[in-house]
Amino acid sequence: MYISLIGALLPETFKGSDADFNVGMALASAQTLPAGVYVCMSGRVFNLAHQTLGRDQKTGAFIDGTPQAGSNVTDVTKSRL
Repeated sequence: MYISLIGALLPETFKGSDADFNVGMALASAQTLPAGVYVCMSGRVFNLAHQTLGRDQKTGAFIDGTPQAGSNVTDVTKSRL
């Protein structure tokens, strides 16, 4: 089974939204990646079984890795959906 969670900074109806791109990325990754749970955001695919998904609060970029104490990164895998 393949599960992909997707999101966008702006809703699809807004100009400049990355929603369409993220949906396309999720569809492409569903055809190429093995079964698992993935997050498709910001042009990247994160495998939640092997990575921790974080977000840099200064840049807004999604990154892989566990946040370090005192860093600007929050662990979004533990956020409420």
